[in-house]
Amino acid sequence: MKLTKAYTLLIISCITAVTFAQDDDWDSLLDQQLSEQEVFISAAFKTSRILNGQSVELLPKKGLDLRVAHRFAEFNTDESNFLGFDEASTYFGLYYGIIDRLNVGLARATYNQTNYGFLKYAVLRQQQEKNMMPVTVVFNSSVAYTSKKYSDQIRDDDFVSRFDYTFQILVSRKFSKRISFQITPTLVHRNLVESIEENNDLFSIGFGGRYLLVKRVAFNVEYFWNLNNSGRYGFEFYDPFAVGFDIQLGSHVFQLMLTNAAAMTENKFIGETSSDFFNGDIRFGFNISQVFSLGK
Repeated sequence: MKLTKAYTLLIISCITAVTFAQDDDWDSLLDQQLSEQEVFISAAFKTSRILNGQSVELLPKKGLDLRVAHRFAEFNTDESNFLGFDEASTYFGLYYGIIDRLNVGLARATYNQTNYGFLKYAVLRQQQEKNMMPVTVVFNSSVAYTSKKYSDQIRDDDFVSRFDYTFQILVSRKFSKRISFQITPTLVHRNLVESIEENNDLFSIGFGGRYLLVKRVAFNVEYFWNLNNSGRYGFEFYDPFAVGFDIQLGSHVFQLMLTNAAAMTENKFIGETSSDFFNGDIRFGFNISQVFSLGK
């Protein structure tokens, strides 16, 4: 009997030891997996645009963003125009997340009757841990087609001349819960210019920042510095500037802003802003973003 009890105690001890060893191995494996996971920084900005320009924010897979935007005329226009509200440039777009890192979008803008599409891909994403990836890098490429008729019939029949292309590298860092900053080197290629003196390629650097005031309200500022002459069609243009607020209500984000840009596609507001913000040519504008999930 004593021998049987001894064998029983030995078996129980072995099973217990194996169980604890498995638990230790499992905990070690789980800790290792958690430590190897990439934890990415999110919400550097509240929506896919800082104000006029693209931000590094991307929709998740099967996310759909329905966007409506307006830019009114300058406050200092004719008094009968009621502070510019009697005139408006309108933008309507649909953005979609193919995967978490890749978004596409289509839009129509009334400014020069522009048809617009873009592709945005996250090359690198900022990570939480120290000594990991310190910034988010996103590549954005867009194409714009002007459908408005030209006064010159020969040009009006030239299909290729109606296209403009924009290439951007969006580099952003979220420094804290409240502060984010983005720099955006940009190339705008314009198939049509007025004369050989005008450059088909416009180089610009965008700067944008956000300060989170409270949980659902942020203050944004954005400026594009055009590095070479942005003149086109014989007109003088200015660097686009915007300042405004993000207001988040559920899945809606309202962006209210003051800007000198009437257009809302990169090729137009970067290269064809005809108003001087710092000379009082200021217009009110807004963006409305409604995000849906088409997946689980």
